[in-house]
Amino acid sequence: RAQQISTIALIAHERFISEKIGKLLDKAESDTNDDPYESFGRSLVRITRRSYEKKRRVPKELAGEMSEASSKAHEAWVMARSKSDFSHFQPSLEKNLELQRRYITCFEGASHPYDYLIENYEPGMVTSDIKKIFADLKKGLVLLLKEIEDHGCEIDSSILTTGTYSIKDQEIFVRNLISKVGFQKNGWRLDTVVHPFALRVGSGDI
Repeated sequence: RAQQISTIALIAHERFISEKIGKLLDKAESDTNDDPYESFGRSLVRITRRSYEKKRRVPKELAGEMSEASSKAHEAWVMARSKSDFSHFQPSLEKNLELQRRYITCFEGASHPYDYLIENYEPGMVTSDIKKIFADLKKGLVLLLKEIEDHGCEIDSSILTTGTYSIKDQEIFVRNLISKVGFQKNGWRLDTVVHPFALRVGSGDI
């Protein structure tokens, strides 16, 4: 399966970075240039262009290798988890880190190497932004803990490190959380998996 995913990823990467897509993007940019900046059409073209320019810097072989290594790592993680033995996962982790380092070398100009990886998940955000967020969060949490202690309350952090929670209870919690985030009622589904993840199948379908 990992090899199948790798092959599909390689083909998709190769087709997406083709000159044909570049010309189509040129035309789409021209067609939407007079639209409001935040309009759906212009935004879609802008985001696609950003992805196009970034992926053009990555060799298709590396894109396929990264996809295959990621798939194999998941299976290794499942095995390591079931046996509670990190050694089953360590080689896959090391392989994926090595591939990420190779991926970073495809780019230049950032103030921090991790910026290129953040961009894939939080466009426009950089490492210094994340450091500031965590610094502010730490400051607020430290003050909160002190306030709790000053009121003579004992802080019990065992919930963060211990405890067994049934799948049913977890599902109730997650469904309640999702309902408050604002997802469309029929736009998502929830399944039980070994490792939590979110997958977008298509527009409006999560």
